[in-house]
Amino acid sequence: MYFTGADLLNLDAKGRLMMPTAHRDALVELCNGELVITRHWMEKKCLLMLPMPKWNQVLSEIIGNPTFDKASQMTMRLILGNAKPVKLDSNNRILIPPNLREAVGLEKTVQLMGLGEKFELWPGVDIESVENDWYDKVQDMDLDKMPEHIKKLAL
Repeated sequence: MYFTGADLLNLDAKGRLMMPTAHRDALVELCNGELVITRHWMEKKCLLMLPMPKWNQVLSEIIGNPTFDKASQMTMRLILGNAKPVKLDSNNRILIPPNLREAVGLEKTVQLMGLGEKFELWPGVDIESVENDWYDKVQDMDLDKMPEHIKKLAL
């Protein structure tokens, strides 16, 4: 089961997000509506939201990293230290924890992006600036230096 697409949504006064119908039905089937929300490890203004089975997989991988490696420790601190389990409520909403909303600047309008086995949550239209930066970089990129796995994409 893969999640795709982008939705511009509103948080209610308590910081709850109403999941789009297609995603919530799939989440109920996949994980009984249980997810984990945490900080993104590469994007400062973004949260990750993972269905519980995917979270358990990621958790095992992170915990298996060397404990004396600085990058591993920072990854653990950022992802595990900010992880909050959440569950779809009876009205198909997810409460985004206040500390995580504040950390990335989520206010009223949020962008929910389905990215395969996970979601990203962005403040309003911030994703547009990230995507535009990427497009600018791609335009200036030497195509011979692109990673092989990107060159092989058949789109």
